[in-house]
Amino acid sequence: MTHDTCEDLLGQLSDYIDGDLDPELCHALETHMAGCENCRTVVDTLSDTVHLYRTLPPATVSATLSARLRTALGLAPVSVTAPLPDAPEPADDAPVE
Repeated sequence: MTHDTCEDLLGQLSDYIDGDLDPELCHALETHMAGCENCRTVVDTLSDTVHLYRTLPPATVSATLSARLRTALGLAPVSVTAPLPDAPEPADDAPVE
């Protein structure tokens, strides 16, 4: 399959970065990137971002903050049996952003 534009290739980036792209499309993308600095920059930046995201520890929030956020977003409350460890409770009058 041939790709004529950067936009065609950029639509395949997620699969490329995840290693799920068909070998023929992968070759087409790599051939295009060899001559396109803009696409190389996009792929490198996205790859770095995905790597950083995957290496971060999971975010934790207190049960109080979670409940306040769910209320602010109009979502149903979630039953929590115990607070998450090391998650400080915010002040009751702390603004929700």
